[in-house]
Amino acid sequence: MHTIILSNGKYVGNLSNGERHGKGTYYWNSGDRYEGDWKNNKIEGKGIYYFPSGNRYEGDWKNDAKEGKGKYYWKNGNRYEGDWKNDKMEGKGVEYFNDGSKYEGEYKMENGMVKVLCIMLMEINMKGNGKMVI
Repeated sequence: MHTIILSNGKYVGNLSNGERHGKGTYYWNSGDRYEGDWKNNKIEGKGIYYFPSGNRYEGDWKNDAKEGKGKYYWKNGNRYEGDWKNDKMEGKGVEYFNDGSKYEGEYKMENGMVKVLCIMLMEINMKGNGKMVI
């Protein structure tokens, strides 16, 4: 294990040829923290990113960006599970809300905004009463 102090934070972990490589944790001065895989000084592989707000992302990374499969947890209990592309929710995913509802479908970035095509699901109990799960 090595420790490197930089102007914007501190890295504790494996090095290869003087670069962050392998397993390691970066502590930003802003309060952000990343624990996971590194490759040639970049976040790459699997890892968890903690935000000062209490939110966190767990999943795949490529070239310092969320890429592949991942889960984003909001402090309020909401979460997104699905595909990520270039640091954005994009592709198939499900967003779960703390009130029990959910959105399921295709996520896509357009003009800086996430758009989603939702599939509405219905749960019906034995008495025929329904609860909308969207």
